[in-house]
Amino acid sequence: MKLSPAPVDEETGPDPNRHQVVIQVGDIKGSPDPRYHQKWQVAVYARILEKMITDQGIPARVSHSGFIVSPQPGDRSLSAGKKHMFDLTPFLAAFPSLCHTLGQILAERPADADHRLQTRCTACSGFAGCYAQALSREEIQFLPALTKGELMALRDMGCTTLEKTARVLENMAKGSEDGRSDMKFHLSPGQRATLAGWCDAF
Repeated sequence: MKLSPAPVDEETGPDPNRHQVVIQVGDIKGSPDPRYHQKWQVAVYARILEKMITDQGIPARVSHSGFIVSPQPGDRSLSAGKKHMFDLTPFLAAFPSLCHTLGQILAERPADADHRLQTRCTACSGFAGCYAQALSREEIQFLPALTKGELMALRDMGCTTLEKTARVLENMAKGSEDGRSDMKFHLSPGQRATLAGWCDAF
């Protein structure tokens, strides 16, 4: 965290509200370049600090820019760390929507939470763990362009492997709902055909 006694933001110029202090929030990381989730961490720190400042009536404000310090090549001690600046504005602007979404997820049953592998997941440092878990426990996540509704329907039918999914879809095509009439999620004939085709391809 960096404090500036003058009411000036390095990125945006003089502070029109004439606050006494501008606080720039940052973090120190061991990766050579900032990661997307690391920027989100800094944004969370900034949001918490903003609320503390507002609630306590502190004559200060949080800078619109954040920073991450990373090691230089060959120097893991961070004695000559490189400071990466980035704009916090889009992160902070997303908080109302983010909190609303989290509230909706937490209000549902854990089994109904939308957790699935998507193309953007490959950019996350935790992707390897999620990939291994899906591979061992729920390989249906590897079906191309699988939607949330389709995944929920397959889960509702107890499908975790491609082999069982293909068998259940085949039974449904023959007019059987696999012995169940209480399914919360349903697949249209077109969705069934597409998923069955992908199962056959695999």
